[in-house]
Formats: sequence, C-alpha cells, structure tokens
Amino acid sequence: MECQTEYCIDSAVRTATINILDVTLVADGHSTKDSTVLPAETNHIAS
Repeated sequence: MECQTEYCIDSAVRTATINILDVTLVADGHSTKDSTVLPAETNHIAS
C-alpha cells in the first residue's frame, strides 16, 4: 500500500486532529516520491 506524506498521511492527520483524536506518526513510517514541483527529499524534510 502506498501512502504519500503530502496526500494520504497529511489528510488523515488533519482529519483526526479536527475530530479531536490523538495522532502518533512513526519515524520513517511514511514516504513520498519525486513530483514535477518538489523532490521527495525536500518534501520529506518539510513534513
């Protein structure tokens, strides 16, 4: 299953916090890939 940080993970965390749920992200438990606008390494650091 592919979960990209800037899509699936971002949306899930935002939805959970809006619904007052606790969120824990595991280090290196999510990823991304290069896009036409942003290299994956830059996006991963920003997240």
